[in-house]
Amino acid sequence: MQLVIVILSLIGIIYGGLVAMVQPDFKKLIAYSSVAHLGFVMLGIWALTLQSVQGALLIMINHGISTGALFFLVGMIYERRHSRLIEAYGGIARVVPLFAAILTIVSAVVHRAAGPPTVRRRIPGAARSFRTYPIATAVATTGVIVAAAYLLTALQRVIYNP
Repeated sequence: MQLVIVILSLIGIIYGGLVAMVQPDFKKLIAYSSVAHLGFVMLGIWALTLQSVQGALLIMINHGISTGALFFLVGMIYERRHSRLIEAYGGIARVVPLFAAILTIVSAVVHRAAGPPTVRRRIPGAARSFRTYPIATAVATTGVIVAAAYLLTALQRVIYNP
């Protein structure tokens, strides 16, 4: 049973990240990235070590606060543009630079894909599950790369595209 849950968490990490990568709708992108993040939580919980469960708890707290903030920011844009499509938001840095900066900061906090020091904090549940499931942890870390890809692509399209 434990191995089944670990495999399902890996599927959630990779599938959620890949689907988020191709989403034209900003709100759906956030929702699918949540699926990926909660896959890390499940991996940390089911590794059944004290450190991995603590890492999963930290991910859940971070995810609850920062994803709520990200949904709030997307809701603010939606109220002004009446569209959730990423292509409808292109170039908001020129119009509302402070909002673009806040969106970037909150997105970086949500995904924590901003460099090697944050990668260690980004996946504490999965990284600390290495002792129990080394192969699953290695597969899960590819989710960090996928997260960086969809995060940076989405931010570039929302903030800087024409």
